[in-house]
Amino acid sequence: MTIGYPRLWNPTPWPLALVLTFLALLHGARTGGAAALIAAAVVLALAVDIHVAAGVLIPFGVFAAAATARRPGLVLPAAGAAFVGVLAASSPGAFAENRAILAPHAAAGSAGLALALAAGLAARRWWTESGPRRARIVAVLACLHCLVVLPLLALVSGHGLDPRYFAPVVTPAALLVSLGLSPRISRRLQLALAGLVVAGHVGLWAAQGAFDRQFRLVEAEAIGRELYGRGLAFGDLYRHVRGPRAFDLVSTLAALEPPDGRAGGQETRDLLIVRVERSALPDPPPTDWRVVALDDAHAAVIVALAPTLDLTRFAVCDAADDCTEIAVDVARFAQGPAMQWATRAHAGLADLPRRFSGAPAARYHVRRRITDPPPRVVLFRDDCRRWQLDAVQPELVVLTVTPGPRCRWWLPPVAEVDVRDLALASLVAAAGGIRRPERGPGNSQGPSSRGARAGLRLWA
Repeated sequence: MTIGYPRLWNPTPWPLALVLTFLALLHGARTGGAAALIAAAVVLALAVDIHVAAGVLIPFGVFAAAATARRPGLVLPAAGAAFVGVLAASSPGAFAENRAILAPHAAAGSAGLALALAAGLAARRWWTESGPRRARIVAVLACLHCLVVLPLLALVSGHGLDPRYFAPVVTPAALLVSLGLSPRISRRLQLALAGLVVAGHVGLWAAQGAFDRQFRLVEAEAIGRELYGRGLAFGDLYRHVRGPRAFDLVSTLAALEPPDGRAGGQETRDLLIVRVERSALPDPPPTDWRVVALDDAHAAVIVALAPTLDLTRFAVCDAADDCTEIAVDVARFAQGPAMQWATRAHAGLADLPRRFSGAPAARYHVRRRITDPPPRVVLFRDDCRRWQLDAVQPELVVLTVTPGPRCRWWLPPVAEVDVRDLALASLVAAAGGIRRPERGPGNSQGPSSRGARAGLRLWA
């Protein structure tokens, strides 16, 4: 169910791989059997392949195998070979690239594994008996290991510690609670609790499918085939994709780019990409719309727009009018043979959360090319608390964003709509574009008219 959620942000089988890792590891700790501990190494390799944060479990796996296996001399080499073999077979390009990245740290890594092995062998004298008690002890130690090692690695490497990186500790903690509760509650209550969990997952899936306009992962793949099939490169999409939750769609399109070395620069227009119900589309749709079938009820519509906003370079200012010029460009890097990816955010954009941490709002000053008639600027909702359009002048547009806990600092969620194109205006409204009444023929109020005088217009 986690994999199938209609969300692009990390739809992943990582929780399943972690559950299988600990089920095998705890079973091996309880019985001392080689087969379960080798199976734990295999599924741990799959967890690492999905997300490298699972790598924090490698030294603990060595410790647990050394401490609980009946024949550690057989289990440890076999588990190590299985772990490396699965990684090399499942993702050879990433395996080769990560091996080169980790080579300078080989001494520290070897020392850590040797320490885990020595601690495991020393612990054997205290674990002379097998059974559920030993499995519970291993689960407790796994929780402590994850809670200590992850922050230490983040501190040493300078990497940010996102809450999702603590997923490895959630699984043994849940299993530990289950091991403690199951002997104390009735079978009927256990089944009732399991039913509530399943019902909650199904309810969330149904609610997101009904109310969330965001593309599902399989739908993003269909959009990627359409765009890249037309010869476009990610460099053409990086700052040109518009629509609801464009951040998530852009980051997924980065991963879907064909590894054929294609060059960007062919597309200079914006691409409005929205997910709408087929019943909301005009029949027939305009000839310049690209309609991609998603399922029986929904379609993705791609419309090329001639932009007037210059989002290659703009200023972001705080409440004290301390402004930073941001130059948006796409940099490419190779990640192993036949694996070419693109960075998702310019360094200046990625640094904005730190600069504006605790700030009530930030303002974007975006230059604009003069056209007649000027297109209307439409804002879509995203994970920030609020975007608002403060001023629209012939040569400048000013927007304000109120940060939120999941606010992704990216390009503003805007699109530009020709005021004469009624079909496009209807499409934007169906996709959730926010419109407020206009306050005059030109809407050319300056920055001083922000706030109440501007009426917090979201469509100008």
